Amino acid sequence: MMPRDTQLQGAIWGQFVGDAAALGSHWIYDLSKLDQEFPGGVQGFETPKKGHYHFGKETGDQTHYGDGALVLLESIAGNRQFSVREFGRAFVTTFEEGAYTGYRDKATRGTVNNYRKFSGPPERFDFQQGADDYDWRQGRV
Repeated sequence: MMPRDTQLQGAIWGQFVGDAAALGSHWIYDLSKLDQEFPGGVQGFETPKKGHYHFGKETGDQTHYGDGALVLLESIAGNRQFSVREFGRAFVTTFEEGAYTGYRDKATRGTVNNYRKFSGPPERFDFQQGADDYDWRQGRV
């Protein structure tokens, strides 16, 4: 059996590699469109084409999910533990409109907006109250 640390490292690396591999085909669920976009099949690490959510990113880049996972990993490493507040602040700073140039989904935009609209002291914001993301089932992300 592999040591626990090795398993965790593999899971983390796997998440980043998988996210980068899916960048160009991310959210293309219509199989005929997928076949049209990638006639030889999805090989992984494709550059997003014009009109795609992640257009402008390069082969090997992360989606916003991968970028968010990196913010989490850096927050844990910097604090030597998980801190909701430290991660939340780093998340908002990273995904603030104008700071992040990639695609931001509804949940990300909503979390940043909720933080910015909060009228109390920033240290009192409860990052557990991000944003509603119920629209994904209806194709609105």
